Amino acid sequence: MSKEFSCRDAGNMNCDFQARGETTDDVMKQATAHVRSAHNYEQVPPEMASKIRGAIHDTGKTSAAGASSGSGSGSSGSGSSGSGSSGSGGRGSGSGGSGSSTPAGR
Repeated sequence: MSKEFSCRDAGNMNCDFQARGETTDDVMKQATAHVRSAHNYEQVPPEMASKIRGAIHDTGKTSAAGASSGSGSGSSGSGSSGSGSSGSGGRGSGSGGSGSSTPAGR
């Protein structure tokens, strides 16, 4: 079963970022990359990582192998890794992921 995360699930209502992966660790890697790039953190604080991990949940459907392709939009994004940013700058109150991402401009 696939896992998913969104910044909104973690409490940041100003960020539309979403990540999906096969495991919690897959989604955590995407989320921490997103936090560093879109929310301008050099390191993800432990309390934020805990909040991210707590907001990751099952998608309710199984995903096909290789279905988690990355796409980024907004002011920056790197398609194959899927890290994207909506370009808001500043530190967000939540966090998100990259990879299978769907960031939206604000």
